[in-house]
Amino acid sequence: MNEPINTVSLKDVSLVIATYNEEECIKYVLDELQQFDLGEIIIVDGNSTDNTKAIAKTYDVKFISQSKNGWGSAVKEGIDLTTLLLYHTWMVMVPIIRRLFRNEKFNELQ
Repeated sequence: MNEPINTVSLKDVSLVIATYNEEECIKYVLDELQQFDLGEIIIVDGNSTDNTKAIAKTYDVKFISQSKNGWGSAVKEGIDLTTLLLYHTWMVMVPIIRRLFRNEKFNELQ
């Protein structure tokens, strides 16, 4: 029988982040995520040509370069890497983190 939702912790969360040339904001996002006790963070990179990979690899994350093109492929590859039990795991996919930073409120945070 499934456990009630209130017994699920952040340790049950796999966060999948699809990236492509995100060097401007990936450090900020990963720094912010450190305050949460997530089960795992998986970065699926669309073969960035900037420093996204180098920055991400300085954190405790799983990082892979995407083998096929497209957001759907990134999501599938991220799910395939999940090591948590899927029947009891919450998955969150962040498609393009750069969109989070295109507003003026982000600029005020820096």
